[in-house]
Amino acid sequence: MRERNSRSATTCNPIGRDLSQRVKHTDFLSESLVFMLASIAEDYRPMARPHTSTRICVESCLRLWIMRLPQGSHTLTWPDGICLQYERTPQAVIIPAQTIASYWPIDGQYIHLQNTTQPDNDAIQQWFRCACGQRVAKLYLPPNATTFLCRCCHNLIYHSSKTHDARLSHLARHPAELLRALSSPKPARRLLALKAALRYAL
Repeated sequence: MRERNSRSATTCNPIGRDLSQRVKHTDFLSESLVFMLASIAEDYRPMARPHTSTRICVESCLRLWIMRLPQGSHTLTWPDGICLQYERTPQAVIIPAQTIASYWPIDGQYIHLQNTTQPDNDAIQQWFRCACGQRVAKLYLPPNATTFLCRCCHNLIYHSSKTHDARLSHLARHPAELLRALSSPKPARRLLALKAALRYAL
């Protein structure tokens, strides 16, 4: 069963075929060594970006989406029961200073809106104008923050960015780069290439 699964995986993956042939014809790379190196590569994250582990995820923030804010004075309610009072006019979204969820005080905000015209049908699209000047469709309020700002201002990151390493996917899609990385003089680069090879090829 294991051979059949390995054979089907390498059949649809040209990188897998190339690397599998190299591994099969390498005498010193035994199966036990492969699993030992795989565990090392799994636990060791070379060239890691440590700042990403402490950044707040977008998914843990309250979100204002311009498409879901009707005109007039309303109360926006999130699925966890947190409510926010706001007023939307043609020029801005006005959020009075208030305490949400009985413990979370937030500042009053006057968020300017900007209009753009879609070229295909001349429809008018409104956007938030963040305090940094950026035009965005969504603003976020992280835990313990007091103002809604864009993702860049709050230095937010998507949860998928923490769990998925784009460097591994890039090496797996480019066999020549992967083979060069496997023979790199930098240990961190070799471990990254090994991790990509073991994950995507074997």
